[in-house]
Amino acid sequence: MEIIKTEAIGSQIRKVRVKKGITQEEIAEKLSLSQSSYSKLENGEIIIDIERLQEIATILDVPNSDFIPHSDKRDKTQLYSVKGNKIEYFQVDGRKLLKEKNERIKYLEKENNYLRKLLEKHLKVKVK
Repeated sequence: MEIIKTEAIGSQIRKVRVKKGITQEEIAEKLSLSQSSYSKLENGEIIIDIERLQEIATILDVPNSDFIPHSDKRDKTQLYSVKGNKIEYFQVDGRKLLKEKNERIKYLEKENNYLRKLLEKHLKVKVK
């Protein structure tokens, strides 16, 4: 797992804020921050905890996942988790993950059929 740098999150926040046409002053006021403190947040000079990230997401009317940088790799899926005030992300190969899940489903279906047959044999009742 790789820890996302606060600069990367700040950069994503800036992109969303600019796209929404909101100034740093406007969002800083809603967060009860000075414009310079908010600027430091976007520049990655201060750590953004999950509560502050959620406040910003609410103000910008987007899910906080919009602030997690995304990869251009088409065969990878990015997952992330929050631990304390750190956001960690990792990539998985989507095709490999799907194959493993399908294999697990097939295994569970076979196990269900086996257990169903056992129940039918011992209970002498048809199980759906």
